Amino acid sequence: MFLPLPYKIAAAVILVGGAFAAGYNKGMAGADAEINKYANEVEKIALELEKEKQMIREVVKVEYVDKITKIKEKEVQIVQAAAEKVPGQYDLSNGWIHAHNAAASPKIDLDMNLAGDANSSFVKDNLALQTVVQNYSICLQNAQQLTSLQKYIVEVNKKIDEENTKRGIDIKLPDLPWKKKEG
Repeated sequence: MFLPLPYKIAAAVILVGGAFAAGYNKGMAGADAEINKYANEVEKIALELEKEKQMIREVVKVEYVDKITKIKEKEVQIVQAAAEKVPGQYDLSNGWIHAHNAAASPKIDLDMNLAGDANSSFVKDNLALQTVVQNYSICLQNAQQLTSLQKYIVEVNKKIDEENTKRGIDIKLPDLPWKKKEG
């Protein structure tokens, strides 16, 4: 039983096409399985990194609160000493008050005529010391907040770099401008 040539060609094409489709479907199923495997791995890594970030955040937060508490306690102690123990011997000039206020506020520009005013402001030096101490405390608190934020960022970046290295990924996050160079 002989089949005509066009039927033989059609049968061969159907056979080859069927084999191709079966192989393609099997390959796609394998690829989908690999993609799902890597997606699950990435999700697991992301969850682990999120846990690490939370732990770092808690450590930095506790350190931050401790340091801010100490700064505030010191402020209260010195302000109290300035009010109760430091003798108020001199009245500050209006010029001194104006120059101080101009230095402490971005809204006040220094006026040289006001800065030269030698008249008494009736503000004692120990009262001014209290204000200066409070201003320093605010600055120290802001500095500590920035330092803690920088520490958090550096620690999280270090964990990311460790995970990348562990997995053979050669991606390093750029050095941050405030990060101290080791060496």
